[in-house]
Amino acid sequence: MSNPTQRFVALDIFRGMTVCFMIIVNTPGNGGTTYAPLLHASWHGFTPTDLVFPSFMFAVGNAMSFVMPKWSNLTQGQVLGKPLDSADAARMLRLLSGRTHDVLTGICLRKGLRSLVHVESSRVRIAALSDAEIEWYIGTGEPFDKAGGYAVQGLASRFIEAVDGSYSNVVGLPVASVNSLLKQLGCDILKL
Repeated sequence: MSNPTQRFVALDIFRGMTVCFMIIVNTPGNGGTTYAPLLHASWHGFTPTDLVFPSFMFAVGNAMSFVMPKWSNLTQGQVLGKPLDSADAARMLRLLSGRTHDVLTGICLRKGLRSLVHVESSRVRIAALSDAEIEWYIGTGEPFDKAGGYAVQGLASRFIEAVDGSYSNVVGLPVASVNSLLKQLGCDILKL
């Protein structure tokens, strides 16, 4: 499978099978009529069900590894991680300056046989930044451990014109969505 197209097709097939298996495994019911291989192992081994979540994560991870090089060459639609150095932080801040961008956070929670997956999306508008402002902000050291090179809750807050959606998502964890997913899983969130 050296042909990249074949690799994508194989990954799509694997991902599709994994999603179908997740649906079967997570179908509500009392478990009394569940096909035995779909039950979790009660001993220190595994059944096919125990492979569903790792398989899904493997499929998603591989899909991301295939498309990340494509995204890295785009002028818009880029995925911004944490800056590697001052020059990378400046590049990110110039890219975001005077523009609106999306912040996406993926969440997957599992309780027993049930898994819930959600992607939270927020839009952030950053003011037009001068070279002096970018240089000053990088000098604070704050951009270096932040995806996108800025901290909405920190010193960069002076540059944030608007946040549409979950503020906590932009900070790093969409708390309200996690709370909602925990409730859907039947977790008593008041005792956490």
